[in-house]
Amino acid sequence: RAALHFYATHPMSYYGDGRVSADFCGLARQKRQDEDNTVHQIYFNGAGGNITAGKYNDGEKANRAVLRDRVQAAMTAAWANTNRTAVTDFRMRAEPVTFAPRNDPNFGRAASVVVLNDPKQTAAKRNNAAYQLAWLDRIATPIEVTCLDLGPASVISLPGEPFVEYQLAAQKMKPDRFVCVAGYGDGGPGYIPTAKAFLEGGYEPTVALAAPESEGLLLQTMAKLLDADPRKARP
Repeated sequence: RAALHFYATHPMSYYGDGRVSADFCGLARQKRQDEDNTVHQIYFNGAGGNITAGKYNDGEKANRAVLRDRVQAAMTAAWANTNRTAVTDFRMRAEPVTFAPRNDPNFGRAASVVVLNDPKQTAAKRNNAAYQLAWLDRIATPIEVTCLDLGPASVISLPGEPFVEYQLAAQKMKPDRFVCVAGYGDGGPGYIPTAKAFLEGGYEPTVALAAPESEGLLLQTMAKLLDADPRKARP
């Protein structure tokens, strides 16, 4: 019926020209679909908030095709090596999470309004201020983290752009199951780094909208959905 592909990477090769695109991951999915149109091909981006496409992710437009072909080749190889198991039942469930806002002074509503309305600020900073204001307007609305069990496999869907450590933690929580992780389920909180990453610095923790306490909340939620102990899989 369908092939579900999961891969953890930041799914962008080049951007900033104003166009909306599925980029190299979407192109890879389409190429795989053209290769085998008897099965519906679905691509999920994993927890790739802090994973990039390596040396090919240099902004050169020609490398979009290179990245497309590498992901498509991996999809084809994975399908050829798939272990098939009869699925007699499935279970779908969800847990709501409400992330706390960051308490840094420059992430407050007043500071964000100042940056947004300042034409001397860079477009990137004004955009981030707009994201923060939009996030604060909806932060009290819970976001659902979901889990789908299909036979021996479980599919966890996480919000935002979670760091790969959450994917590794989910798989460690349930080593007896084939755990797939999909990120980017709700873009509201943006990057979801680990608590440690906020202390290490870097781009992602600098612009992340949810507070460092998000790690504990997300791990507890994942563990509940997987019927596991979160202490055994802390990033």
